[in-house]
Amino acid sequence: MQEHAEYLRLLLAMGLVTRAEIVAWADSQIEAMDDPPIQLIEVALGGNLIVEDLMKLLELLRGNVNVGRANLWVLRVLRDGFRRGRFTLAELSRHISSYSEWALISEEQKYSVGYLTEIERLFEMGLHGTLESVHLEIERFFALHASDPLQ
Repeated sequence: MQEHAEYLRLLLAMGLVTRAEIVAWADSQIEAMDDPPIQLIEVALGGNLIVEDLMKLLELLRGNVNVGRANLWVLRVLRDGFRRGRFTLAELSRHISSYSEWALISEEQKYSVGYLTEIERLFEMGLHGTLESVHLEIERFFALHASDPLQ
């Protein structure tokens, strides 16, 4: 549940889930528990909160859990969405930048995000690369950061 709270917090930050979807998730979790934590109840009641406040509640619910799997899940949503054409290059760049801002990630990964978004920006300005070369950089990023660590 804590990892899933972090996963949803990041998706909410990127605008990929709604407050209603977060509340529905919290409600389903509460229904499955005999004694749900107060933080979960607060999330379930948070449908009218501004996004940032709901994110804070999800962060409290997350606690001190290792966020590595949640980060991996988010990057896979972005990877799969981009591969399926759900996100344009500019949208993917915005989502990855938002991920970098809100996720608990290493400096190495933050650097990779900065590099990738700069390549996208320069490409959009007509100053760097081709669409194919930008796509290759995106795939390298996902191969490095969205692959199963056991592979």
